[in-house]
Formats: sequence, structure tokens, C-alpha cells
Amino acid sequence: MLRNWVAYFLFFLSISITIYANDEILIVEKIIIKGNSKTDTAIIKQHIPIREKEPLDEEKVEFARLRLLSTGFFSDVFARIEKGSKKGFVNLVFEVKERGTLFFDEIHLGLSSVNSYWGGLSITDSNFWGRGYRLSIGTVYGEHFLTSRLKFLNPSIFGSKHRIGFEILYNDVSERTVDNKTDEVIELLQYRRLSGTFIHGLKLEDFIYGYFYFNFEGIDAKFMNKMENDPLDVKPGRSYLSSLSVGISKDKRNDVFMPNKGYMISVYYEIANGLIFSDYEYAKLNAEIEYLLPSFSDHSFKVRLFAGSIQGDAPFFKKFFVGDYFYFVYGKTTLPRIWGVNTSDVIKYKTVAMMGELSYAIPSFVIKDVIYKSYFYFTLAVSHTASIEEFRREEEVKATEEIITPLSFDIGFKADTEYGILKFSTAYFLDVFIDKF
Repeated sequence: MLRNWVAYFLFFLSISITIYANDEILIVEKIIIKGNSKTDTAIIKQHIPIREKEPLDEEKVEFARLRLLSTGFFSDVFARIEKGSKKGFVNLVFEVKERGTLFFDEIHLGLSSVNSYWGGLSITDSNFWGRGYRLSIGTVYGEHFLTSRLKFLNPSIFGSKHRIGFEILYNDVSERTVDNKTDEVIELLQYRRLSGTFIHGLKLEDFIYGYFYFNFEGIDAKFMNKMENDPLDVKPGRSYLSSLSVGISKDKRNDVFMPNKGYMISVYYEIANGLIFSDYEYAKLNAEIEYLLPSFSDHSFKVRLFAGSIQGDAPFFKKFFVGDYFYFVYGKTTLPRIWGVNTSDVIKYKTVAMMGELSYAIPSFVIKDVIYKSYFYFTLAVSHTASIEEFRREEEVKATEEIITPLSFDIGFKADTEYGILKFSTAYFLDVFIDKF
């Protein structure tokens, strides 16, 4: 590790001295990639925001190195300069050390008061065929549900600014709750859902992407028992949902796994109506900001803000589920959904959601070629989910319609390993334990 830091320091020192000696500006003659046996060179260069024939900039070089690391294709990246073919020109060399890109990115195990067990996982290859394609397949099976998902993304079509992908999702679920008076489990709804989403992205400029989504899905629903003020908004029998969405994002974070510099902003708008053959008509708007605050050394100090709203008759699985927007709160046990499936007995689907989150992560240990980086983290969040009607008449809301505004927390461990991303969440463990026992 010390050798790496010394190498980086000498590299920047050599650039600084060379660039400013005699007021001479160095020009990048060639960008050379070394050390890659699996990943195509053209794919690597797509992640380097430096062009040949432009002045050498040490900040851009370091950013490019970090950006290559954040792809997940490499365990380490080194940068250096070599003499060019004529005075004032240099070759910029990136030497990469490839890592395994087939890994477990999600592992789901748990139990609750309405599902005695569930288990499953998702396997992803983030560099499929060495072309940077991202392919993910997974399934989770529980006592009263089955969910499966297939995702694919080509981040650059023929080296252009366009990216394309799709997602297929299947849910077969028995939605259940618990009677507060008798503690009896009540089956509310049986439904099956098959969803397909087409994704097109366009790189507008460095760090900024625009997105277009087309989603079409079929739903089969059968109500078993009806609740008063039933929150499970879905049409009985066969129905269809069709929606168009647009989004834009700017991502200047220096790492995907655990960034400690930069920021991310995204805005997403979805609309569904009869003109595109949908049985549901609604509009949905989400906005999210993530900003990395200054912190010690390689520590990560993050603030995240999220807000979303829905107008219209969106089905319940498109709404904001309360468990997705807080961590552990004593007395309020619910679990986040798994690919749209609610595994808990809490039936709270809302049309407005807001969340503010502070998270601090401290680097832990590294094991060569096994654990590339690991962190202990602490997260504190404030969240608020409600319906638009509850906002308008907040003082009249009944106890059964309470607006959830909890202060929640999580403490855990997260590691980027050769075999996948390992995460232990205290909040998830406590929610599962308290909900079941």
C-alpha cells in the first residue's frame, strides 16, 4: 500500500514539474492501455475523460484513474507518462490489473410474521464478454411469493454516446397482513405481474446522461379479503400497465462502491395513460441528490436527499412503500421490498415520500486479491411517507392512517470482494428478528 502511495506521489510530482518547467505545456500524444487481457481497449478508453492532442492535466489523470477503478473491472489502476515522438508531447499510459467481474450482487435471506422464510440471490457479470455489458439474473423464493429478474445494459453502442438495455421482472405474490386484534394472518390479495422495460440512455456531456424508458406489464389480481380504505390499488382480474419515462442524471462521484468525493443528481418523470394502452393513469416524479462532504483520509461522509410524488390511480406496487424509506425504528418494524415484493405484514403504500440521510463510513481491512476494500458505516435518516390527502388534512388523520415520520438508523459492514459485494445491516437483522419474534 505504501509503495502505491509513493508511486502516485512521484507521478504527480513528475507531471507538475514537467508541465510548468519553462512554462511549457505538455500535450497528450497517445493514450496507451496496458495489462488488459479480457477487457477491450476501446471499452477502457470510453471511461477516460481525456482526449489525445489536448493539454495534460494532472487532475483529469487522477480522476480518470479513479473512474476506471469505479467500473469494477479492475482491482488497481496505475498511471504514468512516457516520452512522446517529439518535444512537448507525451504518451499517457494506464496500466490496469483486471479482477473477476462475475459476482453475487444481492443475497436475500429472511423471515417475517407473514412469510416463514425466504431466500435467493442475484448474480451479475459487470463486464460480460469483456465488452462492458452488464448482465444480471436473480430469483428469490419465499413461503408466499416468488420474484425473478433479468437485467441487461450495453453502456455504449458501437462506441457511441448511446446506451441500451432492458429489464424483465416477474412477481407471483400473496399479499398478507396480521389482524391487530387476533394476531391472525389474513390473505388480502393474490397477484401475478410480468413486466418488461426498454431502456435507452444518451450521454449529453461528461458525467451527464439522459434516459428514456418504456414499460409494459400485465397483471392478474384476485382479492381474497378487502380492508377498510384498502391501500392495495389494483384492478381485479387481468389488467395492463403501459408507461413512458424520462430522466436525467449527473454523476461526479469518484467511486460507485463507496465514494468519498463528488456528487450525484437525478430527476425522473413517469407517465401512464390510455393513449399508450394503459388501464392505469398516473404521473410520478422522483428527485434525488447525493453529496459527499469533506472527511478524513479515505473516510466517506455522505448526505442524501430524496423526494417523490404520484398523482392519479397508480397501482400499489408503483407507489412508495414505507419500508423502503427508513432503517430501524423501535416499534415500527417493516422491511424494504425485494424487487417490488412486500415481505412484511405492513400494508402502507403512499403517494408522497421524502427522505434525508447522513452516512459516515470508515475504511476497514483489505485482503489481497480477496477483499479489495471494506468499511464500517453508520447511517441516520429522517423519512416521511403519506398520501396527498393526508397532507391536506393532516390534523384529521385517524390513527390507522398515521403519517410515518420516523428517525431511523443503521450500523453495518460493507465489503467489495472478489466474489461479490458483502453487506451486513444491523437494521435489517433487527427488523427481521423483532417482526418475527
